[in-house]
Amino acid sequence: MTPASEDYSSALDTETWRMLFELGPGASVLLDRHLNVRAVSDQYLSATNTTRDAMLGRHLFEIFPDNPELGASLERVFRDGAADSMAAQRYDIRGPISEGGAYEERWWSQLNWPVLGPDGDLAFVIHRVEDISAYVQALGAAVIRSGHPIDRTAEVQAEILRRAQELQVVNEQLRDVSQAKNAFLSRMSHELRTPLTAVIGFGELLELADLEDDHAEWVSLILRASRHLLELMNNVLDISRVETGAMSLSLEPVSVAGSIAGVIDLLHSVAYASDHAIDTDLTDAANAYVLADQQRLRQVLTNLVSNALKYNRPGGRVDLRALRVGSRVRLEVEDQGDGLSEGEMALLFVPFERLNAASHGIEGTGLGLALSKTLTETMGGKIGASSTPGEGSTFYVELAAIEPSTLDMTDATHRRLVVSRDYERRFVLLYVDDVSANVRLVTEILKRRPMIELVSATSGVAALELSRQRPINLVLLDLHLPDIDGEEVLRRLRADTTTCDIPIVMLSADAVPNQVKRLLNLGAQRYLTKPVSVEALLGLVDEVLAQQS
Repeated sequence: MTPASEDYSSALDTETWRMLFELGPGASVLLDRHLNVRAVSDQYLSATNTTRDAMLGRHLFEIFPDNPELGASLERVFRDGAADSMAAQRYDIRGPISEGGAYEERWWSQLNWPVLGPDGDLAFVIHRVEDISAYVQALGAAVIRSGHPIDRTAEVQAEILRRAQELQVVNEQLRDVSQAKNAFLSRMSHELRTPLTAVIGFGELLELADLEDDHAEWVSLILRASRHLLELMNNVLDISRVETGAMSLSLEPVSVAGSIAGVIDLLHSVAYASDHAIDTDLTDAANAYVLADQQRLRQVLTNLVSNALKYNRPGGRVDLRALRVGSRVRLEVEDQGDGLSEGEMALLFVPFERLNAASHGIEGTGLGLALSKTLTETMGGKIGASSTPGEGSTFYVELAAIEPSTLDMTDATHRRLVVSRDYERRFVLLYVDDVSANVRLVTEILKRRPMIELVSATSGVAALELSRQRPINLVLLDLHLPDIDGEEVLRRLRADTTTCDIPIVMLSADAVPNQVKRLLNLGAQRYLTKPVSVEALLGLVDEVLAQQS
């Protein structure tokens, strides 16, 4: 158990917490990671005819032996980190000794779900049961009243158990399919991001070079196509994560003006290149804040404004407004395009539905609006649209208004970092990656920081040896290496007294949120997902090394 989990478990020692669990609704048992009973609710004791002293501190299967179905369910909870419901089960309970101690027939509906500690690891399991004996017995009584033989009651009970077990098998199969899908998406994400790292990275470097007009246009087309592929992949992964509950959002007070300014800053060059104008009106909500995830809100607004530019008439205008609507703030994006019919409006938020965009030569994935709807609703808001054929369309997002926190929520303007710059002293950067194209890319990018000496390693063992042989100021570490993986390299660097203080930044094509969180908890300073832009990588290197100047 990690220190964080130990701190979390110490909460069980408080009398108030224990009392709340004991008096809480439902028949529940709290199990630690070793399946020892840590707390029992009064309703559980009553339902099972047992005592708290007879249960506390004992292993669950010492109390209720010979229950393989319960063991299998708990194994799934530990494996998946998700709640698991069990098939209806007969498990007889012994009555009070004072009344003869005879066993009573009981049927139970059971649910096991995990309680995660601050480090994201499983700290406890809550085992909850519901006595459904009365329901099963009522069915049996109904069979008897219908004129069927008495032994038909046992057949009904067996049928209930069989159907419940069939449902359990189907649920397990669905879980396996979902896990296989997620594993496939994660693998495909890694396999696609790896070559895209080189394509986009070298494309950006070429874009910075002094090229002939034709060659500059070719580079622009390469970057646009590769970023389109990256957008499609990100949208597919995002929708999958939201559907499975794997996407974590950080809801906080977010500045409306700051979010809109960030979107305008990102898309103003796109608007200029396509001869469109973007006008904003924040009069009604200039100082408003909404409860949202800052990154995801900007993602939604960027998609809406980008669509408004794509589907606008030549030389048209996009109006971006913020309005107060009771206790909410409405963000509206209006274009002057062809508008949409009633039938097209009904298909707006359907994944992969592009309406007539392809016939007009408009690029897109058909996922942007579907993802925007899912993200907005996950943040507690709503999204919608109205349109008049021949005049244009208006899309809106509504989110709860909230008072700003005491922290400064304004967005810092991103500096242009691609120009060459010197530091006050020299630094050594170790880059660990077995893909030669990636090493070459980072080498070319870091030429803009001549005070950095780049040392590379193509295996985990080589990286560990190099880090002990000479002073290293920063490690860029890939996860997938040919000998030991990057996570193990991170663990060993942190465990060694000679390398434990080296800043380590994970640079990987894996974009799984739980993995990012785990590696940060293991001691990584930052986690960058490939492909990473030239500006983002240089900005991170500057930030980390500035702390050592």
